[in-house]
Amino acid sequence: MLLAALQSIFTPTCHFCVKRIPYATEIFCLECYGNLPKTSFRFSEDNPVVDRFRGLLSIHKAGAWLYYNQNDMIRDMLYEIKYRQNRDLAVHLGRLCAQDFKKDLQGIDFIIPIPLHPSKESIRGFNQTKQIAIGLSEGTNIQILSNNLIRKVFTDSQTKKTRDERFQNVSQVFELKDKPKIEGKNVLLIDDVITTGATLESAANELLKANPNTINILTLATAFEL
Repeated sequence: MLLAALQSIFTPTCHFCVKRIPYATEIFCLECYGNLPKTSFRFSEDNPVVDRFRGLLSIHKAGAWLYYNQNDMIRDMLYEIKYRQNRDLAVHLGRLCAQDFKKDLQGIDFIIPIPLHPSKESIRGFNQTKQIAIGLSEGTNIQILSNNLIRKVFTDSQTKKTRDERFQNVSQVFELKDKPKIEGKNVLLIDDVITTGATLESAANELLKANPNTINILTLATAFEL
């Protein structure tokens, strides 16, 4: 009787709709997982993420896993990760992303998450993109380089800035510490959400100084501005 009561209390539930799910390793029920607003383009040659950088940046492949504006689910989850410090959710989403992109990421040598400035990371307590990278790494067995690309300049939030202001805000804010580490390598630069692409462009331009073989970009979600 007591065991049944305890099982009822501690049975894992879907992160979004709170229905019971059979395994603690899962975070969504089948219905909510099926409702994830996945993009259809992945790493295709012609997609909105590639188009964002076309003519501006030399990249090999680029893509996004989810649409940010498709429903409230993604906005709520990213808010919880970023402002309620739900690290486990970020890692779980990285693992789920890895399931869909694993074949596309064959040949990638390093995953490089967009870094936060040390002051901002200290205030927030963690870098949400690094947590996503951890899940992605666990699902693909690709090594993370989290301390090679650093953010040397503290910048204001990009949220309420115009496109031009975003580019000015992140211009030359990154620094690559160990260039030989990625020389001739295939690197995957990742972020949580892409809107204008300003942050990713600035970071990728810094990585290009090390002459990698290819630079690839993957974001957990793509915002409506695309």
